[in-house]
Amino acid sequence: FVNVDFSGINIYKHPEYEEIYWVQVFQKWSSSTYSDEGYLSFMIDFSNEDQPLIYVRAWQPEPFEDGTLIDLNMFEIIR
Repeated sequence: FVNVDFSGINIYKHPEYEEIYWVQVFQKWSSSTYSDEGYLSFMIDFSNEDQPLIYVRAWQPEPFEDGTLIDLNMFEIIR
């Protein structure tokens, strides 16, 4: 079995590129042989809505020491 639970879902629109979004969720994952929880973040480009692209996918077991998470501002978008 696999049980996945998402909570604390946050979606941010890029301030310069309106087709790019940053998504953060808290994920709890458990199966009969493994369990984990942490923050899943990813950057999605919807320039082509029929074929969205995920540019970044990041896993973070806990916030940084200052309480922050990986976020959109940590990445430079070059077009």
